[in-house]
Formats: sequence, C-alpha cells, structure tokens
Amino acid sequence: MKSSKGRIMLVDDSQTLRYVLRDYFEMLEYEVTDFNGGEAASKAFNRNQFDICIFDIMMPDKDGFTLLQDVRKIDPDIPVI
Repeated sequence: MKSSKGRIMLVDDSQTLRYVLRDYFEMLEYEVTDFNGGEAASKAFNRNQFDICIFDIMMPDKDGFTLLQDVRKIDPDIPVI
C-alpha cells in the first residue's frame, strides 16, 4: 500500500464536482475526505487532522466563509482554497 502525500478536506454541495476532484487527488496519491455541506465538515474538522482544505463558498447549511472561520479557530495556519 502506498503512503498518502497528505490529507485533503473537500467540501462542496455538488456531488459531481466532489467525485471528479476526489478521483483526481486520489490519482495523485492524496487521501481525500469529502463532505456535501459545511456543517458536517466543521464537525469532522474537530475530530480529524487535514493538511489542506478546499471549500465551496455557497452551500445550503453553512457557507464556505463561515466554515473557514470555524476552521481558523482550531488551526489558524492550515492552507485553505
């Protein structure tokens, strides 16, 4: 089993876009955990460690800016796209 280059948190309410991005990053040997909304991602960020986050801005339950604020309270230095 190959080791992962890093852990990515991917958050987008578009299932199709999540699948495409997840497949691409996994092909590059990253470990990807994807979420369809900001609320679930916020809870998961508290329990897990990620190396980078990729957030959609417009999501129905918690927008990307609010999610970013939550994440920055826990880890102010994590890279976020």
